[in-house]
Amino acid sequence: MKHKYALPLAAFLGLGTAPSIDAAKDAFNYFRGSSKGIERVVQNSSGNELEKLLGGVAYGQSDGIDKKAQMDYNEIARKAGRILKPDSYKDVLDILQPYEEDPKNQSDLFFNNLGVAYSLAREPKKAESALIKAIQFNPNEEAQRFNLAYLYLTQFSEPQYKKIAEEHLIYILKNINPSSTPARVYLNRIKTGKI
Repeated sequence: MKHKYALPLAAFLGLGTAPSIDAAKDAFNYFRGSSKGIERVVQNSSGNELEKLLGGVAYGQSDGIDKKAQMDYNEIARKAGRILKPDSYKDVLDILQPYEEDPKNQSDLFFNNLGVAYSLAREPKKAESALIKAIQFNPNEEAQRFNLAYLYLTQFSEPQYKKIAEEHLIYILKNINPSSTPARVYLNRIKTGKI
């Protein structure tokens, strides 16, 4: 499923020029348009604040139920994604980090949103790790490949990262979405030396 619930990193971290800001807005609107409805994570709520945000029982409560086994990681990621903005990345990290190391968590959306939040926190290595994990779980999701490419272009200065970013953008255009505007814009910027 293309563009599922994910927001591109470019929407949050434009390169600063007017064309790049416009491209980032276009990328944000392109991916945001596919947002889906929200369902409850689990039942049996006790009413704490994190639980209200997640819409169900929050991890760590001790009522004898294995909360991690009941968690819907895609649902947690969607809810965190709804508040993911440059000024709220800390809240998103608070929501997602408790589930980051859970071996049952194989949600590409979860790790995409975690990667974007780490990127907004200016933690590029953690962002890279999360986005690579997202791609491993779903290699044909456009948003996470774009987000990783954008991360490499904006937060890694070594030349090899520009090449890796270019490879991800080409992969998007050849294998996922030949008409991807964000991939075309940033690939063109690489080729014309604007990045």
